[in-house]
Amino acid sequence: MVLVKEEKLSLAEMKKRYKNEWLLIANYETNDAKQVQRGIVIAHSPQREVIYKKMMEMKGSDLAIEYTGEIAKDEVYML
Repeated sequence: MVLVKEEKLSLAEMKKRYKNEWLLIANYETNDAKQVQRGIVIAHSPQREVIYKKMMEMKGSDLAIEYTGEIAKDEVYML
């Protein structure tokens, strides 16, 4: 897992910078459908469990999780 504290990025920028990784996002903005549009990536990892663990360590914080890769059609993730 890599911890970062960078500028606020758009979701498109996150997907380009952190390809095929799970992201933990703070200070995020959403659209009307509650989908993340912008935020600050505070941690990223190719392993989902690493990001979930970090999120639990920061319990009480308002955080979002996004995956920047393609999810297989036969897989479902509960966030």
